[in-house]
Amino acid sequence: MNEISGTVLLIILFVILGRWVITFFVIVRQKRAKVVELLGKFYTIKRAGLGVKPPYPFGSVVGEISLQIQELAVDISAKTSDNSFIEMPVKVQYKVIEEKVQEAFYELDNPRQQIKSYIFNIIRSKASDKTLDELYKSKNDFEDSIKETLEEKFNHYGYEVVNVLVDEPQPSEEIVNAYNRVLTAQKLKEAMQNEAEAEKIKVVKEAEAQAESKELQGKGIANQRKAIIAGFQESIDDMKKIEGINTTDVLSLILLTQYFDTLKDVAQSESNTIMLPNSPSGFTDISEQIRNAVISGNLVKDK
Repeated sequence: MNEISGTVLLIILFVILGRWVITFFVIVRQKRAKVVELLGKFYTIKRAGLGVKPPYPFGSVVGEISLQIQELAVDISAKTSDNSFIEMPVKVQYKVIEEKVQEAFYELDNPRQQIKSYIFNIIRSKASDKTLDELYKSKNDFEDSIKETLEEKFNHYGYEVVNVLVDEPQPSEEIVNAYNRVLTAQKLKEAMQNEAEAEKIKVVKEAEAQAESKELQGKGIANQRKAIIAGFQESIDDMKKIEGINTTDVLSLILLTQYFDTLKDVAQSESNTIMLPNSPSGFTDISEQIRNAVISGNLVKDK
């Protein structure tokens, strides 16, 4: 019985000793760092791999820090100089500087919240000096200001700002609706101006076409009259060659032919009225009457 008790006691001692020996070692994952304290005071930083530290209860691992790049995303409400309320999405990518793990672990109690506070302060301060339109054009300015300020404040505490991304401002629904109404009004105004300009061009072109048509019509009438005169002249010259016919007879015959041609044209036109002078002398003044009738008929036809 005593031998069994001694064996059990020996096994227990080996287990306790083994567990105590294990406390001499620390295993750290890749891109991680562990902070080791000795008797409550900072002792060393253990990096990736297997390391040795003071055993329990003298030495202990009090914390682990990631050395990977981390991202902090926040939506910040702000008011612009033209009284527009907006939200600006901001993303800050940062990491712990490997040579300053001690400062990063001990100096800041809540680094994410503290970084966020600085971002809020920068955004609200700069947004209050700009209009909504200017904010859309100032993304790079915001990014540079945030990165410069955070590096200045947090580099001393062991943090490096890798990148800052500022997305487009997100105005409130009321502001969006107001801008849409303004844009719609501008588009309608431009459309009306374009329609008015098109109508103006149409009227001008129609006037030019009408003027050109009248010019061509006048030239046509003039050429027609020249052709008639030339025809009269040729007819007179031909008929003069007939013996016994003088110029007066030729002219009367031509006038009579023209008279009947005029009656025919008037009958075929929309007008059905012709003015013929009449006198008791009958046909004694037929030449004069025909001449005047031809002139009057041509006037009616031209209308």
